[in-house]
Parts: sequence; structure tokens; C-alpha cells
Amino acid sequence: IVYVGNHPIWDISLKNPTRYVRWYIVRHDENDVLWQNFKGNREFEQNFKAVYRNDKTYVYKRVD
Repeated sequence: IVYVGNHPIWDISLKNPTRYVRWYIVRHDENDVLWQNFKGNREFEQNFKAVYRNDKTYVYKRVD
């Protein structure tokens, strides 16, 4: 589990989403740090697929 307190892995994961993480839970909201970083991120969009959605909350799984 990677969370905001896991430095430096957290910071690396924001810039390179596929390096350490297989699953992300992202709230599609401008206040969500993950959404701010992954919205429009080509690497994220190419390597992760939404497998669950509940309102604005999405669960993404890395495509292997």
C-alpha cells in the first residue's frame, strides 16, 4: 500500500504510476491529489483500466 506518507515511493508513483503500484483508488475530484496528477497522464491512461466505479470514486487496475 502506497499512501501520502510513503516517501519517496509516493512521489515516484505520482510521476511514474506503473513503477510500484498495481491498483489505485481515485476520486474524480479536483481535491484528490491522484486525480490531479493522473488526469490526462498518458502513462496512467495507457497502463490502467477502471474496474469499478461508485459515483466519483474509481478503482483502477494496472494492465499487465
